[in-house]
Amino acid sequence: MIYHYCLTFQTRQNMIDAHTLETLDYPQVRDRIAKLALSALGGEQVSSSVPMTDLREIKLELALASEMVWSFSEDDGIPMAGIKDFREAIRQAALEGAMAEPAPLLDLASTLGVVAKLARWIAKRSGSIPGVSDIAAALEPCEELAKNINRVIDEATGEIKDSASSELSRLRRDIDKGTSALRKQAESAMRSLGDQVLSEPLVTVRDGRLVLPVKTQRQSSVPGIVHDQSASGQTLYVEPLACVEAANHVRSLETSERKEVERLLRELTNEVHTNLPRLKSDVEALSILDRLYAVASSARQTDASVPEMVESGSLVILAGRHPILIAKATDEKPVIPLDFALENQTSTVIISGPNAGGKTVALKTIGLVSLMAQTGWLVPCADGTRLPVFNQVFAEIGDEQSIEEDLSTFSGRMRSLTRFSAEAKDRTLILVDEIGSGTDPDQGAALARALLESWHAGGARTVATTHLGSLKAFAHESSWADNGSMEFDGEAFAPTFRYHHGLPGSSYALEISKRVGLKDEVLLRSEELLGDETLTAESLISDLSTRLEAVNRQAADLDSREQVLEINEKEYSERFSDIKETARRRRQEAGQEAADILKNSRALVEKTVAEIKSKDASTKSIRDAKAVIEYARQAASKTAEDAKLTVAGDSDLQIRDWVQITSMKTGGELMSIDSERKRGAVQTKNSRLDVDLSDLTKTSRPKEKRRTNSPHSSAADQASMDVDLRGMTFAEAWPVMERFLDDAYLAGLPSVRVIHGKGTGALRQQIVDELGSHPHVKNHKTAPLDQGGAGVTLVELESS
Repeated sequence: MIYHYCLTFQTRQNMIDAHTLETLDYPQVRDRIAKLALSALGGEQVSSSVPMTDLREIKLELALASEMVWSFSEDDGIPMAGIKDFREAIRQAALEGAMAEPAPLLDLASTLGVVAKLARWIAKRSGSIPGVSDIAAALEPCEELAKNINRVIDEATGEIKDSASSELSRLRRDIDKGTSALRKQAESAMRSLGDQVLSEPLVTVRDGRLVLPVKTQRQSSVPGIVHDQSASGQTLYVEPLACVEAANHVRSLETSERKEVERLLRELTNEVHTNLPRLKSDVEALSILDRLYAVASSARQTDASVPEMVESGSLVILAGRHPILIAKATDEKPVIPLDFALENQTSTVIISGPNAGGKTVALKTIGLVSLMAQTGWLVPCADGTRLPVFNQVFAEIGDEQSIEEDLSTFSGRMRSLTRFSAEAKDRTLILVDEIGSGTDPDQGAALARALLESWHAGGARTVATTHLGSLKAFAHESSWADNGSMEFDGEAFAPTFRYHHGLPGSSYALEISKRVGLKDEVLLRSEELLGDETLTAESLISDLSTRLEAVNRQAADLDSREQVLEINEKEYSERFSDIKETARRRRQEAGQEAADILKNSRALVEKTVAEIKSKDASTKSIRDAKAVIEYARQAASKTAEDAKLTVAGDSDLQIRDWVQITSMKTGGELMSIDSERKRGAVQTKNSRLDVDLSDLTKTSRPKEKRRTNSPHSSAADQASMDVDLRGMTFAEAWPVMERFLDDAYLAGLPSVRVIHGKGTGALRQQIVDELGSHPHVKNHKTAPLDQGGAGVTLVELESS
């Protein structure tokens, strides 16, 4: 689809005003791009490029150019070098039975070799460059044809190879032998003659025949055929009769050789003729690819980007640069980028400022960038540039004086502006340099204002430059117009070529005149003639410009400081990451230590239980045993608490902290933290809640009410028949489970209930797996439905 669309490229009509294209340097830019093509195929297509007005076509061309730019970034790069214009071979082979010359055939074979490599290279990357791949799908390598041409014609010399056919090889051997024998015969004849007969002792060639230079007066001494005479008439070039027969034989062989060469060339030409449809497809596809290659090469040279193209709306140029200025730029004189916006609600921008301050360059850059984008060329702007499609662009820049038509500068300009007014409508861009100049300032300003109003009424978008103060005021007062200015450095007293939106610029005429040496009395008189009101306005603009420059310097300073802060922030972030990693490792090590202590505590519990069994299990022995177990628990708990390292800058909340839920006025233990969601799970007395971390306040853990064990109390009094693990992870639930089993076992309970809930079944399975090997557990099973079913496990304990 894209390929067939691109074939219409050369039939596109130029809808943009031709004078505008010339004024905005479009032909110069186009010529620069055309020179980057690898062959005349692409160069001619670039040279015939014109701006388009169909948004779909523009976006497609930009996408293809962008794909070609991408293809340059591959390690091996797109293999297009070596493409030649082989249309002459096609032209010579157009008629059946014709004979093409060797040179065009070699160009064809060379290009077909590139076509084969190119087609394979693009096919491997079709997913990344689908549009280019679509075009390349039309390529026909015709590898057999290329192979036959290279078999017959020597690429280095352009001659038909001896090996092209056995007959040609035989004929050339015979010619070499015959020529050698003939030369020996001619040299023998030469040696038989003396200096009295020959002008000089050598064998030379005339009309393809070997001859001797014989003195005219001694012609009778050398029987033979005269082929030429010297300019002086003193020497005749004679072919001795003894050599004629041998020479005729060689000439006959050469005639046969020529016929064999022609036969071979006709065979190749006929093969080209047979492949004409495929070769024409190659011409079309290669022309498009070579054009895109040139456009992409230019884009890389100018650091260009793909603009956002829209039917209508705001025109936004970010860091726009004129391509010709880019080519001329140096380190000492770089191109100052243009940031310009013509908002959707604004139809007109009036740019003012000092002479040679960059107003005209800004005007040309705006117009040229728009035309380049509409041609499908990437534009020398930063990403984020947004351009509407214009059906017509008009530009009036510079003097238009015509000697032939006896028109003044003003007349010539008004002639153009009048035509603009007649054609100004929606999706029209009008660019005018020094609008209202060239005549009486008051009348010029009035005419300029009327023109701007007329263009606005027609729906056109306008950018104009001026020195006229009344137009600056007009732009300020109009809801559909804005001021803009080119910056002037008051301290350095030189233009900076930077554009500022919304602020009119001063012409600095008096200041510049003073700087170049105009007399003070003339300057003072100029100020008197201007009047206080004008001087005040110019002074205000100058003051605003100076203040703006100061603000810009402050902004640049702030940007610099911000960059330093970003660097520091990155450095501190990296340090903080290292600290957190260290803390994580220490928590992991402390957790392992806690696990070891718990393991040792388990052994201590088992030992204590064994001692109880060997005794009478009196109240005192049970109490003593529980004291030992509690000591082990506290040791493990302290180690676990030590593992909760608080890292500077991290959240104060840690898992196992006791927290207060502010909105609910209740407290509980923080069981887990979800950093991404910024929420935590809190286990209160009756339930487990998912709470926003901002709603939690760390508080001290309430002291447990300790029972005073009377002589009548026992472990059974403090033991519970149920443990509720719902909402916990296994890592959180198992320590609670172990403590519960120890208490129940010591209390002599025959069985207990473990409430873990159904959920996904993962927690239940892990609990059941651990119960199977626990020393206190005799048996376990799933509870009946009326007791909780799969959400509850009944555990039968060993007797203590």
